[in-house]
Amino acid sequence: MRLPMAPVDRAINTRGSGHEADKPNWLEAVAAGGSAQRYSEVLTQFGSAGEVDAAATLVSHMIRSGSALHRTTFNNLLAACAKSGNSQVAEFWMHKMIDLQKAPNRSSFCHVILACVKAGNLPQAEEWVVKMLGAGFPPPKDFSRSLVRAWTNGRSARQERISPQDLDCLAGWLLRINQLGVELNRSTMNHMMAAYARIGNIGETERWANVMIQVGIQPNCSTLQALVTACTVAGVHGRADYWLGQMEELGFEPGLLTLQQRSQRGGDEASNVDEVNEEFLCSLFGAGVNQGGPTLASPPPPPAAGLEGCGMAQAAGKKSLMSVVSSFGIPMPPGDMPLIGL
Repeated sequence: MRLPMAPVDRAINTRGSGHEADKPNWLEAVAAGGSAQRYSEVLTQFGSAGEVDAAATLVSHMIRSGSALHRTTFNNLLAACAKSGNSQVAEFWMHKMIDLQKAPNRSSFCHVILACVKAGNLPQAEEWVVKMLGAGFPPPKDFSRSLVRAWTNGRSARQERISPQDLDCLAGWLLRINQLGVELNRSTMNHMMAAYARIGNIGETERWANVMIQVGIQPNCSTLQALVTACTVAGVHGRADYWLGQMEELGFEPGLLTLQQRSQRGGDEASNVDEVNEEFLCSLFGAGVNQGGPTLASPPPPPAAGLEGCGMAQAAGKKSLMSVVSSFGIPMPPGDMPLIGL
C-alpha cells in the first residue's frame, strides 16, 4: 500500500523555486514516520524525479539520526544524480557509500557513469567504467545505448548545439570503452546514426550503417529511417526517396516523423544521389537485412558517376569492430593516448 506523499510531492514540485522554508516541512513529515519503508519509498521517488538536493538532504538526515543505511539508500541517491547529470554529487556519495562500508554494486557504478556522461565528462565516465569492470561487474545489456542517450539528453538539457565534431568525439569515446568491454550493439549504432542524421551528416550516418553490416549486425527499420532523415535534412531528396522506397519494399513501416520530413521536402533533387558515399553503396547494397530474408536492392546509378564497377560486394561475415572502423575513417583514440587502466 502506497504511503501518503503530499509533503514530498510538494518538495519535488517546488524544486529550484527557492522555497527553502519547505525543506523542514517535508523532512519533518518524512522523519515523523521514521520507518525504513517510508525512507525507502521517499528516496525512490526522489531518485526517479532526479531530485538530488532533496535525496542528499534525506540521506544526510538518516546518517545523523543513526537510521539504518542500505545499499539501496545510496543507489536511489545516485539514481537522482544520473537523472539530473550531477556527476560531482554522484562521485561524492559513491565515495561516502564506500567509506560507510556499503559495498557498491553494478547499479551504483552505472548511475555514476551515467551522471558523468550526462554532464559531458567522458574521461571521468571512462574512469568509472574501468573501476566497475575492475570490481568484477560487467556492463548491463544495452548499456552503451543508455550512454548515448544520456549524452544527447544532457546536451539538450543544457541547450547546447551538437556539432559533427562533438559526435566524432562521442564516437571515439564509445570505441575506447568498447575495447574495455562495453558492447556496442545495433541499438547503440542506430542512436549514433540518428544523431548524425538529425544534423544532416550523410557521410557519418552511412559510415555507421556500413560498420553495422561489416561487423555482422543486421540493419532494421530504425537504421533505414536514419538514412532517410540524414538525406532529407541535407536536402538530398532523391536519395531520401530511394531509402524510403527500400523501407516499404522490405516491409518496414516508416515512422510518422519520417513521413512528415518527406512531405515537407523541397523540389525533386534526384541528381544529388551522386553525393552519397560510393564506398558505402558498394558494400551495403548486397547485404541482407534479415537472415535469409530480403536484401537491399542495387540503387539506380546516379547521373554523373555510375556505380557499375563497384561489384555490390557482400559483407564478408562478422569482423572485428576496431578493424572495420579504422577502414571507414571513424575517429579513433590517439595512438599516443593509451586506454585508461590498460
